Amino acid sequence: MTEQVHELKEEIKRLTERLKVSNREKANLQMAVDLINGISGVEGLTKVVDHILQLLVSAIGGSNIAIYYEAEGKWHYTDVLGNNSRQDTIDDDLVKQSVEQKIFLKAKESKLPLAGFPLIYETWVYPLSVHNLFFGAIRLQGMAFEHAHYRANIDPFIQYSALILYHEVSNVRRLKSAYTKVNKAREKLQETNQLLNSLIENSPQAIIAFD
Repeated sequence: MTEQVHELKEEIKRLTERLKVSNREKANLQMAVDLINGISGVEGLTKVVDHILQLLVSAIGGSNIAIYYEAEGKWHYTDVLGNNSRQDTIDDDLVKQSVEQKIFLKAKESKLPLAGFPLIYETWVYPLSVHNLFFGAIRLQGMAFEHAHYRANIDPFIQYSALILYHEVSNVRRLKSAYTKVNKAREKLQETNQLLNSLIENSPQAIIAFD
């Protein structure tokens, strides 16, 4: 009887642990779904960048989250603290290494005492790519050990964010190209009009226009 009670307790213990793991996996999956749903309807390059940052910081926290992306021959930087800049090259070695090697990277930041125990924080860098074209990265600073289980669930959101961000970057590029073509056509039209006006004004013969 005692052995049966012991086995029953062990089975209850195993089921309890399995339930905890299942609930955790469910919560993490829900986080990924919420992140993807949160960005699915956003349009406009600036809004997309800001929305990605806000969604990540609200979901997992951290000391700072930043996005690097290449557009118009420059590297653009935006972080959740409100900093923005344009750079000729990536100014962060870990981000640069992640983009060049096309892999996820992490690095220890520092050890900070918390209630008498050292706590290790990390910086995580996810490269952004579409069709094997790497055009940026997301850097997450201040990730503690307790955040480690988020990584597998952040991956789908990072991939989806890359698609949306690249689409917006491409739109900006196409709009700029179209604007350049329109300006060139306008300049050519102005040159043609000036030439015609000059011919009319300086012609020794009378010129009559009729429909």
